[in-house]
Amino acid sequence: MPGFTILDSGLATYNIVILTFTPAATATDVLQLGGFGGSTKVRWVSVSGTTTTARQQPVGLLRRSAVNTGGTSTLQTPQKADSADGASQNTVRLWTVNPAGLGTLVGMVAGGTFAVTTGSAIQDRAIFQYEFQTSKPIVLNGGNDLLSINFQVGTAPIATVAADKFDMDIWWTER
Repeated sequence: MPGFTILDSGLATYNIVILTFTPAATATDVLQLGGFGGSTKVRWVSVSGTTTTARQQPVGLLRRSAVNTGGTSTLQTPQKADSADGASQNTVRLWTVNPAGLGTLVGMVAGGTFAVTTGSAIQDRAIFQYEFQTSKPIVLNGGNDLLSINFQVGTAPIATVAADKFDMDIWWTER
């Protein structure tokens, strides 16, 4: 009997959408996804924003092997792509005050730079796309495999400021 694999489109799928988020000044990790004991495939991450003084903003997707601690964070409620799916098993935290202790860094799995524009119209975004069958997604395996969105990456990190308003959108599947 031949074996088969469930297509990812048949897996429980979730997302988080954060709009006009004001990060801490000189933000480090602003969002962390993980904690599920199974397998999480991150399919899409986009980050964009506006501010009062336009600039180029680096952003990184960092893999950590421990949860961030301290700071001020709130739990976010993942939304289901299919109302028949169960609740997400992952934890999503959003930090408005930097974590006091960043989890152990494994490495940066993706990164880029986008233009933070003035006014209310977003004109650029960093997109990390792994939704097609030809590209392997970022896979988080087990409860101590976490993904963080971080603004202090690269050789010359750019500080976030009080006037920043960021939008973030993340889609993932769980198995």
